[in-house]
Amino acid sequence: MKGLKIITVLIFLFSLAFLCSCSKDNEKEKEPEVKYSMDEFKQFVVDSIHAYENKSDGKLTVRVAEDITLLDTNKDVSGTRITWKSSNSQYINDNGKIVKRPDEDLDVAFECNLEFNGQSEKLDFNFKLSKLSLEDSLVVYKELFPDFVSKDLSIDNNSAVVDLAWTSSNEEVLSNQGKFTKPSSDTDITISFIVSDTNNRLEGEKVVVANGKSDLEVFEECQEWIRIEGFKESYLENDVKLPTNYKGVVNITWSTYNANIIENDGTIHRTYYDRYAYIKCNMSVGDYSKEIRFYVKVLALPTEGVALKDIVSEFVKTMAPETVSRLEFTKYPNINQYFGFLPFYQKVNSNITEYIAPVSDKNRPGTLKPSIEYITVHDTANNSKGANALAHAKYVSQGGDGTSWSYTVDENGVYHQIPDNEVSYHAGDGTRFFELMDTGIKATVLMPQIYMKNGNFYILGQDTHIRPYADKEATTFVETDYTTDDMGQMSVLCEIGENGNYFIGRTYFNTTYNYVSNYGGNRNSIGIETCVDSGSDYGHTYRNVAKLCAELCMQNNLSTDRVKGHHFFSGKPCPNAILTEEVWADFLTLVSMERFAKENLSECTFIYRAISANIDKYGYISLDVKSGDELEYKIQVTKGDEKLVTATYKTKIK
Repeated sequence: MKGLKIITVLIFLFSLAFLCSCSKDNEKEKEPEVKYSMDEFKQFVVDSIHAYENKSDGKLTVRVAEDITLLDTNKDVSGTRITWKSSNSQYINDNGKIVKRPDEDLDVAFECNLEFNGQSEKLDFNFKLSKLSLEDSLVVYKELFPDFVSKDLSIDNNSAVVDLAWTSSNEEVLSNQGKFTKPSSDTDITISFIVSDTNNRLEGEKVVVANGKSDLEVFEECQEWIRIEGFKESYLENDVKLPTNYKGVVNITWSTYNANIIENDGTIHRTYYDRYAYIKCNMSVGDYSKEIRFYVKVLALPTEGVALKDIVSEFVKTMAPETVSRLEFTKYPNINQYFGFLPFYQKVNSNITEYIAPVSDKNRPGTLKPSIEYITVHDTANNSKGANALAHAKYVSQGGDGTSWSYTVDENGVYHQIPDNEVSYHAGDGTRFFELMDTGIKATVLMPQIYMKNGNFYILGQDTHIRPYADKEATTFVETDYTTDDMGQMSVLCEIGENGNYFIGRTYFNTTYNYVSNYGGNRNSIGIETCVDSGSDYGHTYRNVAKLCAELCMQNNLSTDRVKGHHFFSGKPCPNAILTEEVWADFLTLVSMERFAKENLSECTFIYRAISANIDKYGYISLDVKSGDELEYKIQVTKGDEKLVTATYKTKIK
């Protein structure tokens, strides 16, 4: 019994000790929590999105290129609540998700409300939203690094949102600060770069070549490349993407005088007839620069299925440009100078007077042409008063000192001296016959640029193995390695044959004018001389010869491309009036326009009425106009009793 009491007492004491222990543990659990301030809560929010204070305006700023995670509580502190409000939810919503990219980097204000233990406060943030994602920025910045490096590299980060950092794998050649030290040979360098916003980052790399070649070597490469890839096609149906540099070394700029046909950025404007233009490419690097002129043909739009009224309406627009510039033929300053003209189509044929020279051994042997392949345009270079078409027709009929040509054109009309199918002597290429030669190169574009390398003609980087001939009989080739600079400015004839290959015409090197020139001027072309006699109006002459060329092309089934200048056959700068003003392309466009109207609009009647006194019904503009003046006129086109176009137009003098 006594032992039982002892056990009971021990149990009581043990229980008491346990209860005391539990009491102490409970006392520990009831210790007050560490105090959490609102300032700490605000700092937590700022840190959660890595906001920083913008030095320029003192705002809490976050750069955002990707969706951003916006917390709604501090999970480590009970009773906290965070709500966000975007000022521009069409671009980035209240949850930090990018809904739509802006066209330009955009500042979006965000209001952040904080609630804790009955307290509430507000924070204002500025989210700088990028127009590009980091992935797109990675692509953009990758393109900033040129494929080839030959000078110090400076990469401008123009974005206020996305940061760019990069390092070079070979600092001896290209330092991390962009300092370039030219290697002895081309060297591959890996550029590692990082694009980032405030909360995200992406890494990328690009292998560039540190160029060990000289500027001259790269410059010469560029001249060839521009004809292979940069501007490889002469006949255009679509806009051209014009390069602005070569290997990040050679700067390339473009300019055109025919912006209504092709603009400086390669945008073309098509209508229902072929139009011609030239665009200039200026290449420069270091001390080297060069200008290359490319003649282009902007192909006509198809007319099949198009209503006549729509065709006529578009045709009239090309005769009524918004602006017109002065056109002066300065090679012969004592011919009358019109302030340009508007190309009002006149539905009449050329006024031709037959004045055929007698057959003689001197300049009209009566030799028949094997074929008619070209129309050749000259100017007489005779600036004497009275040296008109009749005077030159008489000159040819009296022997012409051994020279002759088929037609002479002046401001009043045309004289015909040698029958079209007979040989005459005007082109300076002797007795050389036209012939097309198969290059063996399959056509891949409508009409490629042709250049010379190692003395051979090249097309799109491929060797034709064809050189200029050294003799009239075309049996031996020249030995001198002529270059593209030795080619006449009208190049060489190139066409696509029935077998799908490129064909080029026979050529020779003219030692008088030192240009690679074409066969077939005397033996295969109709020669036309344009008069530049003192006191004459070359503007009228210019239009008369365009009309005649259009008619001869139609009669002989020749494309407008086969209208060539004297220069094409000998390198002589002729027709000098046109070449000096660089309006040969404009001239071909006028020929094409005349032909189109004759072939497609023969049933239409064109009526022009001058409203302002500074223009007449033929489109000729007064010499008295000045820059800023307006020409006002009315054009009406009918077909029978149907009025196709009746409109008033205004053209401003530039």
